[in-house]
Amino acid sequence: MLRSKQSFERIDYHPRRSHAFHRLAAFLAVAAALMIALAVLTITTANRLTGAEAVALSTPTANIMPAYQNVSFASLDESFTLKGWLFYTDTSSRGTVIMVHDYGQNRLMYGDDSAAMYSALTEAGFNVLSFDLRHSGSSGGDMHGFGYSEWEDVLAATQQAYRLTGDSKYIYLARGSGITAVLRAIDYMDSLGQDSSTQTSTLQATTSDQANPATGAGSLTLAETTAGNTLSEAYAEKLEFTKDMISGLILDQPLNSGDDYIKAALTATEAGWIGTLTAGTVPYAVRLSAGLASPLYTVKELNHFLNPVLLIARATAADQSTAAPDTSISDSSQVINERLRLLPSLTTEYSLSVPSDSSSIDYTDYIQAVTDFLHINF
Repeated sequence: MLRSKQSFERIDYHPRRSHAFHRLAAFLAVAAALMIALAVLTITTANRLTGAEAVALSTPTANIMPAYQNVSFASLDESFTLKGWLFYTDTSSRGTVIMVHDYGQNRLMYGDDSAAMYSALTEAGFNVLSFDLRHSGSSGGDMHGFGYSEWEDVLAATQQAYRLTGDSKYIYLARGSGITAVLRAIDYMDSLGQDSSTQTSTLQATTSDQANPATGAGSLTLAETTAGNTLSEAYAEKLEFTKDMISGLILDQPLNSGDDYIKAALTATEAGWIGTLTAGTVPYAVRLSAGLASPLYTVKELNHFLNPVLLIARATAADQSTAAPDTSISDSSQVINERLRLLPSLTTEYSLSVPSDSSSIDYTDYIQAVTDFLHINF
């Protein structure tokens, strides 16, 4: 009986193997596989966007183009060549307008109406530099950066304009992701300090509100301000112009963040589920390819720019409300309203009505609004 009891007890208290560990291991394996799949999808999608074929420069109609000079200049790191046109005014120069185009565009920002814009600006007394950003039009470079890389091209173009015109005032006219490039370039110039006789990359940029990255930040060093996109001291020394020469901005379709232009392109070019799934990761991948650039917040940057600004919103025409939405049109109201609230005397707004067929936009009033802004402020 004792032997039987001992045998029974050994069977009754034999430990049972738990399945919890196996379930956890299976869950972690599935989660890891999904994360890897998302990472691969993100990288391939970002590569498609940044490596998209450059939009070729069409030959403008010679009889409607004002006289221009072909210009070419090296990128700041001298790894490729940027190309464009320089239009000189026939009158005493009031400054130079530098045009910075959107992703998927080239120097002909307004299509067939670009010639009318060039003519209007030169007749208003401004020289005009219209150029192709990297991997666009006739310029070199092997990838788009949605402004997170192209800010260096803006600096190179401004340096070229300064050498060729000798002007003391420069106004950036930028559209879409070109706005990111312009504001990032100004952010970099801020970090160089305000002393026009000595430019150093060791000074700190000061901002106002660290708690809200969309409206301000704390005291940031140059490396933190441009987050990986700092230029070497040798490149910075090439810049002969100074930040106080940047006298005004004309921004067409300013969105809350530089990442919003990436998301808009993602929506326009990728299948619905891919765009939705990677909306939060592809912008980071694009910024990673630009050297770990931090996101750019438009309101924050504009709050620091204490010169005249024209903000242009693009809205679907009221009589086109039933048409398919243009994915290139996004809401600029928050940026415009915040700038008007904080700096009303230095801010002008204009709204461009866009028909369902965006190729048929009439830029007549738009061009008039731009030249009126320039006449009033410069």
